[in-house]
Amino acid sequence: MKKILMVCEAFGGGVFTYVSQLCNDMVNNFDVYLAYSLRPQTPKNYKEFLDHKVHLIEMKHVGVKGLTSIKNDIAAIQELRKIEANINPDIIHLHSSVAGGLGRLAYNGKKKYYSLYTPWLRTCPYGARKEESVL
Repeated sequence: MKKILMVCEAFGGGVFTYVSQLCNDMVNNFDVYLAYSLRPQTPKNYKEFLDHKVHLIEMKHVGVKGLTSIKNDIAAIQELRKIEANINPDIIHLHSSVAGGLGRLAYNGKKKYYSLYTPWLRTCPYGARKEESVL
C-alpha cells in the first residue's frame, strides 16, 4: 500500500474539518500519516475525529512562530525532513501556506514522490468590493 504524508500546519477550523475527512476517506487505500501542529482552534478531542488507522505525528517546530523566525524556520525544515525520512512516503500533500512554503523548502529536489500543495485562504474577503476580490 502506498504511503501518503499529509502536512497540516493550520490544524483548526475548516482546514481541520477538511483534512480530517480527507485522511479518513483515504485510510482504506493508503497508509495515511498526518503531521500536524496544534493551534488554539484545534478541537481538544481532535483524535476522536480521525480514524484509528491514521498515523498521527505532532510537529513541534512547524507553525510555532509562523514564518517570523529564521531559527525556527530552519528547525521546522529539519523536522519536516526527519518526518519524511522516517516515513518514506510515496506522496506528500501540504496543507496551508506555512506548510506549503516550508514543505517546498524541505522537500525541494526530491523526485521520488509527488508533492501536492493546497492553499487554504479566502480569495474574497468579507466586505470586499467586487473589483478588490479579483485575483
